[in-house]
Amino acid sequence: MAEVKKATKTQHLGHAGTLDKEAIGVLPVAIGEATRLIEFLHEKTKLYRAEIELGIETDTYDLTGRVLYTSDTSNVSLKEIREALLFIKGENWQRPPIYSALKYNGARFADLARRGVTIMPPKRPAQIYDIAIINFEPPNLTIEVECGKGTFIRSLAHDLGEKLGCGACLKKLERLKYGPFDINHAITIDELKSLGSDDHFYGLLYPLDIVIDDWPAIIVDKAKEIAIRQGKPVDLPVDGPRCRAYSQDGCLTAILMRNKDDRWSPKKVFCLDRNDG
Repeated sequence: MAEVKKATKTQHLGHAGTLDKEAIGVLPVAIGEATRLIEFLHEKTKLYRAEIELGIETDTYDLTGRVLYTSDTSNVSLKEIREALLFIKGENWQRPPIYSALKYNGARFADLARRGVTIMPPKRPAQIYDIAIINFEPPNLTIEVECGKGTFIRSLAHDLGEKLGCGACLKKLERLKYGPFDINHAITIDELKSLGSDDHFYGLLYPLDIVIDDWPAIIVDKAKEIAIRQGKPVDLPVDGPRCRAYSQDGCLTAILMRNKDDRWSPKKVFCLDRNDG
């Protein structure tokens, strides 16, 4: 993030979750008021391309870790892999790797493990919407995984190895999509550094509301806009538990939540002009 701050000449930045050190791919970066919408980006699905090596299990669930055991995979068939992936797909409980950024009593599991304190992370719910087999050249399997927040692809690889009975670990990982953000439209840090002017940089920004553009939307009159900016609930003809409100000139005014009185209360109010959007 330090390099992004330097290249963009701005201090108010945020990102939507880190990638593993060895992974590459899409990492959305929010600037200014957009940082206040990161929590809603976490609700979006992600798409990963993962290369998994069968026949090897490590303590980190990837090739950076200590090898626990190896096995022969010559008899593992594509049919068996498909059947094992069917068990993993859908709503299930997944155990995160011991070496992860998750915390236990304020300390990261990875830091504890490096100090020799082994605490098994508890299983957490994971939502895996789809798994597609891209290539299988034994012992390497390439898949694409569409999943929800909190899913560890390293754990998926480990679970696949357990289902097949041969062990497996993650070899390579690339995040292809995160919500509306696609790797085909992403730029590298080096490309960002080489832009050379603020005009080029601002031309790459997405609209502030792209993260919530599937929510119900309404344009409010000036009186309601003032009430919303003062933190007051308003009546609106909108369905659902939340919505986005815009001013008469089309600027995002606020994110509103339906309250117990069936009115709409502001959760986040934005101070923008048209040029910010």
